[in-house]
Amino acid sequence: MELQEDEPVSLTLAYFDYGDPGTVAFIKAFAPFALVRLIRPITSEFAATPSSREVRDYRDYLADEAQELRNRASRVSEFTNICDLAPFLLPSTNFASRRHHKLISLLFGRLGTAQDVSQLLRLASNNFERHHPRVKPLTSNHSCYSDKHLFFCSPGGDRHGYFSPPRKGARTDLRARRTQPFRRELRARSPL
Repeated sequence: MELQEDEPVSLTLAYFDYGDPGTVAFIKAFAPFALVRLIRPITSEFAATPSSREVRDYRDYLADEAQELRNRASRVSEFTNICDLAPFLLPSTNFASRRHHKLISLLFGRLGTAQDVSQLLRLASNNFERHHPRVKPLTSNHSCYSDKHLFFCSPGGDRHGYFSPPRKGARTDLRARRTQPFRRELRARSPL
């Protein structure tokens, strides 16, 4: 709460899987905004009478897992803390694409345990670009992503996911265009 608005923050979640619906609901509550990793739970034998060594070993294990999550969050931030287009930053509730929803779900489930986080993100980005290539609206010189309903432009110097009030003298621009202009622009570019 005390951080400045433009201070990058990573939410990491190490969790025990109790194999119950409560665990699943708990993890889903953080989707897709956290980096999650399953950790080894405390056993009943350990909980009953742990030795000093067992306590130290488990404490060290937890510290190692927390450090691993921080390292992974750092690698993820190379793809998300940018002032450019990134498929991982598209608003999942507004970008009408089953492929995008599946991509975000896959990443949420795998980034905490993948062998190579950077490679997974590069492959996911390339796959997304193959199915949703960037387009250039007639009203702009910059390419952007589109779900064939709206254009999703880069926020430039603004942060992804935030509404910026218009600067003095500027008009409000939500950086999206409705379906009709999109189809009209596609027809205007068509050689037929």
